[in-house]
Amino acid sequence: MEDGKETFWWYRNKAKKDFFLVAWRKNKFYPNFILTLQKNTSKTFDKIYLVETKGGHLLGNTDTNYKRELTKLYQRKIQRSWSNNEAFPAKLKETTFKFVKEQNLENEMNEIFT
Repeated sequence: MEDGKETFWWYRNKAKKDFFLVAWRKNKFYPNFILTLQKNTSKTFDKIYLVETKGGHLLGNTDTNYKRELTKLYQRKIQRSWSNNEAFPAKLKETTFKFVKEQNLENEMNEIFT
């Protein structure tokens, strides 16, 4: 990730400590990585990726399905809030949630940067 030409900054999110999403269940969702990318030489980022890694055996379980539904909900809300924020006008940031099989982590992260 450090070598990615478009990487503005990235962060390994700490479970039960840092950034989280919450919705209709008691448990909070802490994505594993937060990445920001810039398409050009601007002084800010254009894209945000929230990446969750999972072992292949966990991809279809109840918890992962909940997180997928939660991220779909947030995806719609985030895009709306970026475009309708009158108090803090900001350039729209493309925000993407990605679930990655741990076995394919390197390949899938490389895809983000291409």
